[in-house]
Amino acid sequence: MSRATLKLRHGRFGDDVLAVHARAMPVHRTGMLLVLPDDRPEARRVEAVRRDFVANVSHELKTPVVGLALLAEAIADAAGGPVAVRRSGGRMQRESDRLGRLV
Repeated sequence: MSRATLKLRHGRFGDDVLAVHARAMPVHRTGMLLVLPDDRPEARRVEAVRRDFVANVSHELKTPVVGLALLAEAIADAAGGPVAVRRSGGRMQRESDRLGRLV
């Protein structure tokens, strides 16, 4: 018995992929091959949910990080501000940049 996965492009722009899993086995003494498709809609649904979750989390985390970076830059560039404010602003900027790279 052989197993294979076929990935078929479909949808309006061919950007959706349908994975069809199939098993093939010879029919005893006939020379014919029996192909048994195995649809896995649950696995496809779980993968789509995972992909959407990762994209949404990434977007949601980057939004406040960008805001934090802008605020830190403003604090760091404040003319005549105390040294502690500049040091804190610089640190905020470095950490927000680091968090942005991690995300």
